[in-house]
Amino acid sequence: MIDIPSLVAPLSRLVPGPAVAGDGPVAQLAAGDLPALVDALPAAAEAAVTGTAGTAVTRTLTEAGRRAVTVLDLSDDLEKLADEAVTAVGRAAGDITVIAGQCVRQLVALVVGAPLSPATAVAAGAVAAEHRGRAEARLTALGGELEALTARIGVVDAQLPEPPAGPGAIEAAPPDAPAGSPPGVPPAEPPITPEAAPAAASADIPGAPTPQAGAAVEAAQSALGTPYVWGGTTPGAGMDCSGLTQWAYAQAGVDIPRTADAQAVGPQVPADQLAPGDLAVWDGHVAMITGDGMMIEAGDPVQQSPVRTENIGMGFLGFYRPTG
Repeated sequence: MIDIPSLVAPLSRLVPGPAVAGDGPVAQLAAGDLPALVDALPAAAEAAVTGTAGTAVTRTLTEAGRRAVTVLDLSDDLEKLADEAVTAVGRAAGDITVIAGQCVRQLVALVVGAPLSPATAVAAGAVAAEHRGRAEARLTALGGELEALTARIGVVDAQLPEPPAGPGAIEAAPPDAPAGSPPGVPPAEPPITPEAAPAAASADIPGAPTPQAGAAVEAAQSALGTPYVWGGTTPGAGMDCSGLTQWAYAQAGVDIPRTADAQAVGPQVPADQLAPGDLAVWDGHVAMITGDGMMIEAGDPVQQSPVRTENIGMGFLGFYRPTG
């Protein structure tokens, strides 16, 4: 007897749990009358502290107030991005639930329409494996969506103001200033030393266009078997697709952007001229060419796959050579 629930159970475990955008402290502050409170603080401080100290405190509180209002404005953008992430997770959960339902229907039709035999069991296992692959691909696509949202959060985060210095803060002498250097006076420039060269890149990968490209491929291959973790950049612990390629190139001394579509850097390469280290870039996924018609990518786990230009409906941006 074929145990259909056991075959479908791995699919059910892939359905993401519900996500909820939290009502964090910044959102709670925004719901109150914080701007009015901020405007009132400087006057209250000036009334309480007179003279030079009072002026310094007033100036500091005024600047801090402006920064607080800016943070509240940006918090609204972050809340919208959080809502988009919740929606993306919900869509993925719905899609994987549909895939699980399709799997059940095919298994039932197989068992009902064919005599029970070892061949039927093998066919049922193949059906379950096919649908599990579809579900895992949908999770990879979700990772790409969340990765893009993370990049947008980084843009908002970059706009957050730095905290103001406290009143009466005195500029400290630079750490490398000699003893007795007056504050604000730069020390004598240190002697110029040759810039340290990056560690020698390996050239053991046949066909690699540069030693750095070969070293990046070797680094990526060292991460084979690492589980997929969205936002992960640590071999052995967890990596996502662009985290793998960025980390691999960093080991070769080459800095590339963090997100998948932003890694379309360097000259574009025709499909018939691919070389180890080239990147296959989609608008939500990226993989590294390793040679012999293969590429390495962060599935679950990091694995080698045949080179392709399709990835569950994502837009293919092309092949690129970061060291070109």
